[in-house]
Amino acid sequence: MNRALFLLCAACLSSAIFGCRRDLTSNGPLSIPPANTIRLIPGIHGVETPDRANWTWSILGERNWTAPSANGARATLGDSYPLNDVKRQHGCNTWNCDLTVIRDRVRTEQADWTLTLHGSNGMTARSAGAVPLNGGDVAGVTRIEADRASTVDLPATFVLAHLGGTDITLKIEK
Repeated sequence: MNRALFLLCAACLSSAIFGCRRDLTSNGPLSIPPANTIRLIPGIHGVETPDRANWTWSILGERNWTAPSANGARATLGDSYPLNDVKRQHGCNTWNCDLTVIRDRVRTEQADWTLTLHGSNGMTARSAGAVPLNGGDVAGVTRIEADRASTVDLPATFVLAHLGGTDITLKIEK
């Protein structure tokens, strides 16, 4: 019995050391990107009806950020430091940026939008605005720009979507 347990443990350890290792800096979509770059990954498109839509983008960095902010139609990630810096804390390298657009129940000719930047460390920044529907619906005033995964150099600015005449942007500082 002890020998069988020993062999099982040895096999698991061996597999962990030799057989299941991954290069975390590879070019896979969920791997840590190369130095001085980030990955922007379009994610789940939530409920899409004539009156409501939601889009999510994930940001994966090779560094941590500690300062999310949102002002008007722009979300920004700032104050970065290296992943392995033992003197800094409270940052994270994975963030989600959500855009939600909902027809206003009182003013039915406009839609209200919310832009949220949320980190795996619990930090959140949020801004909001409104867009006229011009007799149409939410889909009619929304055009998604960042619809493909990409790895880009830092600093980076993305136009995520257009809402009417407003560009919704995400800026990621180095």
